[in-house]
Amino acid sequence: MYDVKPDRFAGDINEVDYKDEHPFILRDPNKCILCGLCVRACDEVMGVGALGLVKRGFDTVVKPALEMPLSETGCISCGQCVSVCPTGALQENLSLAKSVPLDTEVTDTTCSHCSVGCSIHLETYGDMLVKSLPDKEGAVNKGLLCGRGKFGFDCAVIGDRILDPMARKDGELTEVDYHEAFVLITKKAEALAAKYGKEAVAVSISDRYTNEEAYVIKKFADTIGAKTLCFNNRENGLTKVLGVNASPNTIDELLSAEVILCAGFIAKENQVIRLKLKQAAKNGAKVILVNPEGYEQDHMSFVYKTVVTDNTLGFFKGVAKALADMGKGAGIEGFDAFKASVDGADVCEEVKAVAELYANAKKAMIVFQQNVVSTEAAVLLADIALVSGHIGKARDGILELKAKNNSQGINDLGITAGAEAMEGVKALLVFGEDVPADALKELVFLAVCDTHMTETAKKADVVVPGTGFAATYGTFTNTERRLQPVEQAIEEDVVFNNWEVAAELAHVYEVEMPYDDVEDISDEMNDKLPLYRYAEMGQIYGGVLECKGAKLVPAEDGVFVAPLKCTDYLTNMIDARLPKAAK
Repeated sequence: MYDVKPDRFAGDINEVDYKDEHPFILRDPNKCILCGLCVRACDEVMGVGALGLVKRGFDTVVKPALEMPLSETGCISCGQCVSVCPTGALQENLSLAKSVPLDTEVTDTTCSHCSVGCSIHLETYGDMLVKSLPDKEGAVNKGLLCGRGKFGFDCAVIGDRILDPMARKDGELTEVDYHEAFVLITKKAEALAAKYGKEAVAVSISDRYTNEEAYVIKKFADTIGAKTLCFNNRENGLTKVLGVNASPNTIDELLSAEVILCAGFIAKENQVIRLKLKQAAKNGAKVILVNPEGYEQDHMSFVYKTVVTDNTLGFFKGVAKALADMGKGAGIEGFDAFKASVDGADVCEEVKAVAELYANAKKAMIVFQQNVVSTEAAVLLADIALVSGHIGKARDGILELKAKNNSQGINDLGITAGAEAMEGVKALLVFGEDVPADALKELVFLAVCDTHMTETAKKADVVVPGTGFAATYGTFTNTERRLQPVEQAIEEDVVFNNWEVAAELAHVYEVEMPYDDVEDISDEMNDKLPLYRYAEMGQIYGGVLECKGAKLVPAEDGVFVAPLKCTDYLTNMIDARLPKAAK
């Protein structure tokens, strides 16, 4: 009708042979228009360079580095290439049985893995989780996301889910109704408390739970006189020196620092922080990476100086001695004992250079991961910040990265004990943790509430289904003390969510939890907890912590890096699913 003759423009077509087995990213070069957005996002934004333009002219094609399968390159599975691809040459490999176009709903929420607190858009169809997209306006991540956040959003609803309560009968876990499960848990806990004392009963609370869930579970534990703990908790070295169990400084302060001392940093645990360090270096910061042998990191070519030490505190003791010898810190409480504890340290040229660079900076930050470095190392790093004067001011202090999305939140609620609290415990009620086997040896009774049949659940006497973050609403508190919203995206196929399980257990004890929904819990938290009474959604409560009453603590011997295994089964699940390069 319009006399269109498309054959006039006919020509050769490139047919690219490819084979790729990435578990999360589908790649079809034959749909590629060579816009180069994926290559630029991978290189310029993520600092990875796993994709590149191969050949020239008409034969140009985008391929993974060295033409290897994408999963065998340096790819960290962040999915940024998928987010920018305009044609579908790169797509998510969805966990749906069949990928079809769906009219999805979008829920704005917060990632439930590491403590950075990235904002994400969850796309759902009914009660089916479809995909996770980074929030370009996210207060923390601003469009950035790692493999956990991009592809680990549905861990709670895939695999062998626990959907019904079970109790051990004749040595086997057998399906029972909820009433029987709750009565078994409470009666056994009550009997063991009567026999061994209330301290023989403990409740462990996962740091992946929302503040509201953790609050109700802790209230239940307090009601029956049980201990509360989280096996993911490590004693905080900052508390001994600075008197705080929180990061004194915030994430974006890194972007305006002059020197950043990055100690014992494992990038895969907090990829977005690696990107913040990259941005800081681009802004002119001198990033010094100090890691022990065996913990070398990829994709950190932006660092000003890399120091490889043995796995002792020798290097940082040398830095502390060099600072003290410069006259730093004299007059601070505890200075003499601290100086004496590092007097024998070796101050080589490398140590002296790092100490001088850090001491002479106008604005300097220390970054470390709480569950990676030892408590003794954290104490020494806090000493170094205090003795140098780089503490208590904006862009001048310490960024302590907690282990999980709500590690800070449960600490704020008073759940600060770790595995050390298991001494004398005979009955343990586990909410959302996969507990190390050696912590269970002395138990007489074990109950577990979780989403999957974890190794801990397999050993339990009673198992109750739990829910994931996408099926609840409430708040997380990230590592910089930012209160973040968690919005419910789906309904999971279980009767009670996590806080309702605790409320039902309390009911068996004839204690009523007066909550109809999360708003009721939040109102009570605001009334009972000063921290949350004045906290505003999306804001950092407390600002930069001044650390009043700080004092120097003598340095002790110990290892530098001692990673504590994560007790969140869902995070461990996505870590196992990610390609080796992303780990």
